[in-house]
Amino acid sequence: MTEDVVLRQNLPAKLTGVRLIAYNIDTRQAVLSVDGRRSLIHPDDTVVIGDASWRVSELAPHDDARDEPRPNGWVTLTPDPA
Repeated sequence: MTEDVVLRQNLPAKLTGVRLIAYNIDTRQAVLSVDGRRSLIHPDDTVVIGDASWRVSELAPHDDARDEPRPNGWVTLTPDPA
């Protein structure tokens, strides 16, 4: 079974060979760049990356109150079994 994927805000990541960047994250929406193609995503949206479907399960915006050196936000993607 595939694990959840966490994309940290503004940090490039690769998933199945596809370059991803999440930015402008707030609790209602974020921008997801998939190999340079940008789209607006919302909680519970389904996005296709490569040949797999993923559900947007969490949007966590930047928060200076977090006890970590870089309090950047993140997007969590969960494998969509459909």
